[in-house]
Amino acid sequence: MLAIGFPLGASAFTSGEPTITSGIFSARRDFRGQSYVQTDTPVNHGNSGGPLINLKGEVIGINTLVVGRTVEQQAQGLNLAIPSSVVRSLLPGLRDQPAARPSATPSRTATTAASSRTYRSTSYAYSLQYPGHWKLDDSDAKEVSVSGDGGEVAVVVEQLSRSLSAGEFADGIVSSMQRNLTDFKLARRTDGRLRSGQTAVILTVSWREGGATFEGTGVVAVNGTRGYFVLGGADSERYRSVSGRVEDILNSFSLQ
Repeated sequence: MLAIGFPLGASAFTSGEPTITSGIFSARRDFRGQSYVQTDTPVNHGNSGGPLINLKGEVIGINTLVVGRTVEQQAQGLNLAIPSSVVRSLLPGLRDQPAARPSATPSRTATTAASSRTYRSTSYAYSLQYPGHWKLDDSDAKEVSVSGDGGEVAVVVEQLSRSLSAGEFADGIVSSMQRNLTDFKLARRTDGRLRSGQTAVILTVSWREGGATFEGTGVVAVNGTRGYFVLGGADSERYRSVSGRVEDILNSFSLQ
């Protein structure tokens, strides 16, 4: 089985080309009233909408979601795709729908884009975009955060004592989180690229804090003798609803 898509979005951690991951067909599943194809093919946030293909080149599903990535549920390989038979039955209706007409009422997406803000760190040469209603805390230039809707994204900059690759810096980040966070779990680690072109390492993590379980995605990059760690997340109850905004912020992170 092959899954094609843009992990964490098309603009941030790829060079413009989709990634391809491989695995096996696991089962057919009913989950929350919907039938799915289950595969252990690695799927990340941003892969949704991409095809799941068998070795004959046939599309058997559309990558949709991943379940079982919390401290309480450490299942592996629960990656779900909508079966192609379901998608095929919807195509005629989608084709026959009239083209959307301009509306005087702005869409949610347009409103979000219009109300976004850009933070630029002149001290540490990076930028990111965040929702306009989120709160920015840049009182410490080395540890800047934006928060809102129950989620938070923090950018931590570290001055390196020697030249490191993004992978080597990520090794240190993971070791530190393992030492300092309760029940820390690294669910997935993949390589990618920032929209500004630098190599990045993407970490999918979870941990416990104050009696609650938190889920998050981290981006690790190096530019010269500076290491950058961008971590976005929320408690598990809110993460699903806020993960889209978190991913948008991570996707926008760029080194100058």
